[in-house]
Amino acid sequence: MSARTSAISKTNRGRPSFVLALHDVHPGNRELCNTFVSDVAALGVPHLSILVVPRWHGGTPFSEDLDFVFWLRQLKNDGHDISLHGYSHIDEGKGFPSPLATFITRFYTNGEGEFFNLTEESARWKIQNGLDVFEAAGIEPQGFVAPAWLISKAALGVLNEFPFKYTTALQHVDIFPTFRRVPGRTLVASSRNAWRRSLSKTWLSFLNRIARGDTILRMAVHPRDLHFPALKRKLYTLVSNAVESREPLTYAELADRVNGEETPNE
Repeated sequence: MSARTSAISKTNRGRPSFVLALHDVHPGNRELCNTFVSDVAALGVPHLSILVVPRWHGGTPFSEDLDFVFWLRQLKNDGHDISLHGYSHIDEGKGFPSPLATFITRFYTNGEGEFFNLTEESARWKIQNGLDVFEAAGIEPQGFVAPAWLISKAALGVLNEFPFKYTTALQHVDIFPTFRRVPGRTLVASSRNAWRRSLSKTWLSFLNRIARGDTILRMAVHPRDLHFPALKRKLYTLVSNAVESREPLTYAELADRVNGEETPNE
């Protein structure tokens, strides 16, 4: 898939943008995620992008959990952006082409880089089956985000076969169907163990400082981050600081602006 960098020109609105995304959402963490949505609304983010996994780690399709489906429908009706986030969020660990690829999928992502090494056929199957779960729930996702933002060239190439508005990588957002690329770095923590959590707080502060002049600031929160009070406080502080000078948007809203030739704020 080809992409060209979109021109982000200044507007008279006066504020740059902030996109907050909640990753790895599934029936098992619904209550925790619902609390987060309420908390950030109180901080000034009325709508966020909700990244939902159809069959978390190969479990039951979320469409079979009626309470979860009702909750997702309510979020969508309230203006939140619902996105397809992989299919199972785990990789099969077969045929990695190099030691570096093995390192990335085993150490960096802890075996969750599901789309990192997929063929077109496998990617197409996973995406379609994921969309089937959403259809059974009566929900149409607006975008697709690969777990850990890792996606093979072959898998990336099939995304335009589906009715998505966007996909994201760690450093940019790709908008469909125009294939415009919008730069925007992502604040994201790693909470897998104590040393990662400690380092994340320092890294988040550093990255937030150098991103102050960015037109778009993105933040990705994972439900497991919210189990650790110090890290949770740090994330909430960053959200609160961001909305003081930035306009909150969802990825779907960003895509609509770009496709409508309305540029994000700067």
